[in-house]
Amino acid sequence: MVQKDVNKRKGGFKFRALPEHAYQGKAKKIKQDLILKAKTKKHYFKNVKPEEYRKKKTEEDSSKPTPKKNHLEKLYEVSEEKRKRKEAAIQQNQQKKNEHDKKIHDRIETRKQLSKRTKHGQPVMKNQVNHLLNKVKKEMAS
Repeated sequence: MVQKDVNKRKGGFKFRALPEHAYQGKAKKIKQDLILKAKTKKHYFKNVKPEEYRKKKTEEDSSKPTPKKNHLEKLYEVSEEKRKRKEAAIQQNQQKKNEHDKKIHDRIETRKQLSKRTKHGQPVMKNQVNHLLNKVKKEMAS
């Protein structure tokens, strides 16, 4: 029987063999990106959650000066900032849509009131006068 060496490490990321004269810059860049992503994932899963990781650091290092942030914390802060901006944009769009819907609803109601007629086909003057009065009040307020 053949025994496998337990302490033997894997070879890491490997690409297919290319000739010596071939351009390998893109392959190197891909390899670097894959290694960075793997390290980031490993670090994240070691520490379970970034919030807990940050809380532990702040409790331990409260007396020490703040060290430079590692790349995982930077990535987390950037993603939080993007998420907050996205939520703010969504909320702003929702508010604009609500205002637009309210304006449309008000226009429809005003049109209904102004288009009402008496049995002789004349416009109902009460609605016309109220509409003009509301216009004047609005103009005086602003």
